[in-house]
Amino acid sequence: MLTLGLFSGLCVALWSGWGRRLEHYAADPEYRARLIADHECRAASGYFNTLDRVLDWAQRFYVPPLSQRALGRCLTLAFVYPIAASLLAWVLVNHTAPGGVPLFHDVPDWTERLWRGGLALAGFVTAGWIFAKAERFAHLVHDGVVQVVDPDTRGTGFVSKAIARVIELLAVSAAGAGAVAFGGAVVFGAAAASAFSGAVAAGAGVVAMVFGFCFALVFAGTVAVGVAAVGAFIVAVTFAFGGAGNIEIAAILLFFYVLLPVANSVADFLSLAITRGFLTHMSTTRPGHLGLFLHFVVDLLAGLACLAALLTGMVLLLEVWAVLHPASLPFDWRSYWATARADSWQGITLWAMAFTTLLPTLVHVVWALTVWQTQKSDYTRRAVAMMHETDPPSAARCIEIADLLRWGKVSGVLRATIGWVPVFLVLLALMFGLTQLLGA
Repeated sequence: MLTLGLFSGLCVALWSGWGRRLEHYAADPEYRARLIADHECRAASGYFNTLDRVLDWAQRFYVPPLSQRALGRCLTLAFVYPIAASLLAWVLVNHTAPGGVPLFHDVPDWTERLWRGGLALAGFVTAGWIFAKAERFAHLVHDGVVQVVDPDTRGTGFVSKAIARVIELLAVSAAGAGAVAFGGAVVFGAAAASAFSGAVAAGAGVVAMVFGFCFALVFAGTVAVGVAAVGAFIVAVTFAFGGAGNIEIAAILLFFYVLLPVANSVADFLSLAITRGFLTHMSTTRPGHLGLFLHFVVDLLAGLACLAALLTGMVLLLEVWAVLHPASLPFDWRSYWATARADSWQGITLWAMAFTTLLPTLVHVVWALTVWQTQKSDYTRRAVAMMHETDPPSAARCIEIADLLRWGKVSGVLRATIGWVPVFLVLLALMFGLTQLLGA
């Protein structure tokens, strides 16, 4: 009940804050013109206006599509997917051993699992905030070091540029690692202890410290140091499990929570770059309805191709592993596939990997339907008409406009859901039939 009350209070606060923001927008002439342009039902104009802002956000978060920073972002998120999926399975059905690895406490009471999972999630979010701040802190240190070691600021011959670059990288890495390791080890370890089993929680502090170094290196800029960071993470996992004699568990964790996320990040990186490329092309050319549909289809096929390449690559990796060192092979992919098909919770990491690879395309389709249905809503049309009729609108009229826009968005989400959920269920049925056919 406490969790439900807190969640309800958060929803009310967000709804109220959204309304006040729309009221201020409706009162300002410049923002009111943007609201009209975004919500006025004139073919796909509102869709393209929103598309431009989404692309701007993607540019700020991921920077250029095929850049080292974009790959670093995908790598960061890919490490979160398996843990988040496993935690969700534990909270929902008390599934304590995803993939055969005993990760979680056996907690029969779902309310206890809920608050434990919430505590773990809060710790992860806090650790993520520390990671983000560590990047800024590291760059501040970097800028200070540059002022000291840069030959251009201290005169010719003070130190070679090669040595200066090495010092810069060491400084930014050490600064980021220090900030993350100090806060992350405490937060991540305490959060993990609330949900994860003893062996995992015991190694959480070590993993967090090495994970902090991973983030510092990835944020420092190059893929090469990112790969080195992954190696450091492998050492941490081996320390937590292999050092205790659990070689089999260590091998499974290396695959599911290190090698698989790295491969998944590459697939997500390519899928995201393809989707952004299609969206940028649509934003420039502004195609009609047929052109939009064709872009969606090609984008979906490209995402499926990335997923197929990822699955094929992981199968080949396991085959090579079996040839080189069969004793340490975490599992046979054929038996895991059969187990995942028999028990969906056992394959939740695999399903999450497949879902995230197709996520950019799915989000694009659902979001486009939502924008379209929001524009068609009677609430939205009434709000647009009111913004056209009065200039400037009174305070009471701004409140009414904000209410209509909010309910128009809710109506658009519900109407879009009615449209895409049946299609999504059909696709799931087709995928399930395909898995049964392949496993026959």
